Amino acid sequence: MSSRPLLFGSVLACIFILLWSGTQPACSTMAKDEGSVHIVYVQKSAEHTDNVEDHHLGILESVVGSREAAKEKMLYSYSQAMSGFSAKLTDDQVKALQETPGVLQVVKDQVHTLHQPRGVGGSGPRVTKIGGNVISSLGGAGNLQ
Repeated sequence: MSSRPLLFGSVLACIFILLWSGTQPACSTMAKDEGSVHIVYVQKSAEHTDNVEDHHLGILESVVGSREAAKEKMLYSYSQAMSGFSAKLTDDQVKALQETPGVLQVVKDQVHTLHQPRGVGGSGPRVTKIGGNVISSLGGAGNLQ
């Protein structure tokens, strides 16, 4: 009678593995179709200074087909140090944007990790945030590798 719970547990584990592995490709395909985050640098224009975000949405709309789709894809509109926006884009959308007049550059967003060995100036860099995800200063930056 003690082998029965073990058999039941093994069957459940097998079912779970089969179900999980069966959904894996669908998740991978869905994530691929959704695209990845890119930063799109746009030429600054004096005529669009009143509503820069609307200008950025217009550029993205020309590639994705509708204003609603552009709003869903756009993550952030930049207007201070540079003009541009970040959005989740597929490879085809990136290619189309690169050929769009007024688009200077499309760059895939990357995560960079700062590393400072322990024992050299403390336990790691000190980061000061001024708002959102903007880093304003790094303490001990001379020791970063």
